[in-house]
Amino acid sequence: MASNSDSSKNSRGRRFRTTARELILRWRYRSHAGRLIRRHRALRSLDVQTSSFVHPLALTAGALATIVVLRNTVTTVWAEIISFWCSSIGIDAVVRMRPVYIASTFYYLVPEMKIASPLPSAQALTISFVLVFAAMLVAYTVFRRFLPFAYLIWAIGLIQLTAIGSFYFSPTAFPYSIGSHVSSSLEVVLMLMVVIPLLLMIAYYPLNFSLLKKLALTFSMMTMVGVFAPHLYACHIVLLSAFSVLYMPVLFTVFGLLPIVLMVIAIYGWGMSWVQRY
Repeated sequence: MASNSDSSKNSRGRRFRTTARELILRWRYRSHAGRLIRRHRALRSLDVQTSSFVHPLALTAGALATIVVLRNTVTTVWAEIISFWCSSIGIDAVVRMRPVYIASTFYYLVPEMKIASPLPSAQALTISFVLVFAAMLVAYTVFRRFLPFAYLIWAIGLIQLTAIGSFYFSPTAFPYSIGSHVSSSLEVVLMLMVVIPLLLMIAYYPLNFSLLKKLALTFSMMTMVGVFAPHLYACHIVLLSAFSVLYMPVLFTVFGLLPIVLMVIAIYGWGMSWVQRY
């Protein structure tokens, strides 16, 4: 009798453990709404294999050496692009190069602008407050089914409301100008171009893609950043010159470095979907 009772207990225990494991496996791939979370197609088709350890070291060293050699050429081209768009649109701006020294002999050039930075008027503050409040209200009432989009509108709205309150209570205490905004932002973009090969050395170069594909991905990322950044901040100059520095916090936080980083991530995802060598 004792052996039958023990076996029954063990059998129930095994069934309980198996059932719990099955439940955990089911819940693991379910969303909060109970729908199945399917594996992304890039992960379904990716057979991860490592390549030679020479690729990460050689590609990273080559990319960093190229950036160091061409650093001043890249920033000078950025200054020429911004100067071209300012003169074409009719914005009175003087663009010159400012050296930034890291050591006594090593330096890099950063575009520096001399341009008027208009402050917002009381009417501009009122109009901006009404528009932001209306956008947040519409996002809360109409776009509740599209919560990520509504959250984005609310995040932008809160940043803008903070800027409106700051300019309303202390309109002359804003410490930044259009020139300093563009100069510091382009300096950060240049630092991003230095970081990209280091990130690829960890997340892409060790994988078993061909050397040509690794070079193509690196070139695509660097070219995108190098071409997109000066045009993006030329748009910042146009918007801030037309609508005052009231919108600089939103442009810096949401429409500055963030879209560049998202585009780098998108190109990386594109490269991960390529067929590996074997």
